[in-house]
Amino acid sequence: PANTTTCTVVITVNDDDAPTVTCPANQVFSTALDQCSSQVYTYTIIMSDNCSSTATLVSGLASGASFPTGVTTTVWKVTDAGGNMTTCAFTVTVTDGQNPSIVCPGNITKNTDLGFCSAVVTYANPMFSDNCTGASLTRTSGLASGSAFPKGVNMVQWKATDAAGNSALCQFTVTVNDTQLPSIACPANIVKNADAGLCTAVVTFANATASDNCAGITVMQTAGPASGMAFPKTVTTIEFKASDSAIPANTKTCSFTVTVNDNQPPTITCPSNQVKNTDAGMCSALVNYTTPTATDNCNTVSVTILSGLTSGSSFPKGITIVKWVATDGANLTKTCSFRVTVNDNQAPTMTCPSAISKNTDAGVCNAVVTYTNPTFTDNCLLANGTYTGTSTRYSGLTSGSAFPVGTSVVVFRAIDAAGLTKHCTLTVSVIDAQLPAITCPANIAATGSGSACQATVTYASPTVTDNCGGATKFLLSGLASGSVFPTGTTINTWRALASNGQSSTCSFTVTVSCGASPNPSEGEETAERDVASPSLRGGRDGLTVTLAPNPTDGRFNLELQGFEKQALVTIFDATGRQVWQQRVGSETLTSALMSVAVDLSDARFNAGLYLVTVASDGTVLTKRLVLTR
Repeated sequence: PANTTTCTVVITVNDDDAPTVTCPANQVFSTALDQCSSQVYTYTIIMSDNCSSTATLVSGLASGASFPTGVTTTVWKVTDAGGNMTTCAFTVTVTDGQNPSIVCPGNITKNTDLGFCSAVVTYANPMFSDNCTGASLTRTSGLASGSAFPKGVNMVQWKATDAAGNSALCQFTVTVNDTQLPSIACPANIVKNADAGLCTAVVTFANATASDNCAGITVMQTAGPASGMAFPKTVTTIEFKASDSAIPANTKTCSFTVTVNDNQPPTITCPSNQVKNTDAGMCSALVNYTTPTATDNCNTVSVTILSGLTSGSSFPKGITIVKWVATDGANLTKTCSFRVTVNDNQAPTMTCPSAISKNTDAGVCNAVVTYTNPTFTDNCLLANGTYTGTSTRYSGLTSGSAFPVGTSVVVFRAIDAAGLTKHCTLTVSVIDAQLPAITCPANIAATGSGSACQATVTYASPTVTDNCGGATKFLLSGLASGSVFPTGTTINTWRALASNGQSSTCSFTVTVSCGASPNPSEGEETAERDVASPSLRGGRDGLTVTLAPNPTDGRFNLELQGFEKQALVTIFDATGRQVWQQRVGSETLTSALMSVAVDLSDARFNAGLYLVTVASDGTVLTKRLVLTR
């Protein structure tokens, strides 16, 4: 048998020709009335292939559908048996050209709210609809519901807009009327007195004040005189009116009264106060004055005296108030007064007894003196004729007192009821005519020694007494005790100086012999009157008197230490004659240290020994001063 081999050949025929397809052209439609889509759209696609093929809707809408607003893309795919595929596409654009519908609420009318120039108004939103969903509502002008709408006509507009941008408008008005009356306040009632000298009064007042719920209010006076005018004496009514800006205007009035009273009393002018002295020898004075004058603003006026004395009367001493009254026709009164002062310028008369001069009583430094009291009279007496004042001893000693040495003054004073005084003076002079007594020691005999035959002799100091005390003693001539006495007889003379300036002397001898004792004669005591100023004798611890320089050419300082009262400084020459005197310090209390400069450099003061005495408060200190040239 034959061997055979077979083979198979596969022949594949592929369809690689793609089908063709044609879609309709792009379409544009408007929405159907009151619909948000187009009318039914029917279309056809055209396809072909070398083999059989199938068409499939990939996206979009099939033919015979209503297309929605907007752009709808429809895609068809054609696939043949070989798996070849072809697509086509077209668009259907549906536009919304239909406007939405909108209905606003009706017009609104309302009065302003109380106290405001507006009214709060609420309203419903407009009603709107559209063929498509998604429409919105917007207020394009005017105020929102619930707002305060001002007085007047207010327009409110709304707009409805759909998703396609189509819109529709509606509007309404809100009318707010002002029916509120304004408020007005007048000034308070005025009460005023008539102006000085007039029966009228110029009255000023402020305008009434007004307010309103709306601006634009005006105020005007509708009755009565204007402010600043002269108002008569009566009650005048003033009226004001307030008008607001409403049409027609709302108005309101107010009023007040101006009352002018004649409360002005008359004027009266009294004469000036008068001051007179009492007539001579009288306790009164005759006084004349003019009758007061009076005027009134509205009526006649009368003048009468209320109290006091009429003109031409005799006014008593002291102050008399004269009062007058003026009365006008309205029985209003005014008084005036003036004083009439009668002064008693006549001092009382007074007569003192004559001056008295008397020597000191024996053995004392004073004299008992009696005198009669003075007599006095005055122009102002009591009804019984007795004197109204008093008489007293003003200063000095009473009658029967022991008056000191020197001149004492007794002053009497009379005082009348007006306090006027009269003084008279009684002078009492007490003279110390009694000399001081000084007793020297007995004459002394001594035996000299040495070639000069001299002797040192001591002797007792002379004793001094005086009725006024304080007499001082000093060696007038001779030698002091304890001195070296020369041969022969030395006369030692001492002087006693009393405070009255009188002095007495005594002398004794010191006889120095070289052998037998002499028989000296007895010393004689002499007395003589001098012109030396008073001085006292004594001393007190703590009191010092310093003279510097001493000896001096005439100029030196006198220093007093420890003195508490005024001091009398007196300088005597060797003969006991007073050559200088001065008081140092105050009359009462002075400083513990007092100093005074003394000048005896004049040629009339001879060189020699001087005694300086310082007397103060019953104490006397004596210092020796040597004056050289």
